[in-house]
Amino acid sequence: MYDLQNWINDFLKNIVNSNTYAKNTYLAYRRDLYQFFEKTKKIDHKKDISLAQNLMQRALWVQKNVWNRLKPSSQQRKLAALKTFFLYLEKRHLIDEPIYHYLHGP
Repeated sequence: MYDLQNWINDFLKNIVNSNTYAKNTYLAYRRDLYQFFEKTKKIDHKKDISLAQNLMQRALWVQKNVWNRLKPSSQQRKLAALKTFFLYLEKRHLIDEPIYHYLHGP
């Protein structure tokens, strides 16, 4: 089993250590990713699908059921946080599919 919250924390530490992101970007990513975790943590990981597919299902669910009430610019920012996080997971070989390509904004 994986620990999504620890992966998010590791990703955020990586952002801080890289010095390539503005403080406001870091704060927005942190808020958006923690919200993603909180809103989707009760979604079960089905054993018959890959981890990447599970994360994608969570992303699509939160986009459809939570973020749909936000302004398009806010939705885009939240999607940017998820895409960057998913790319981080792929580069570290924690997921095996480039799922960030499948996320699209409003």
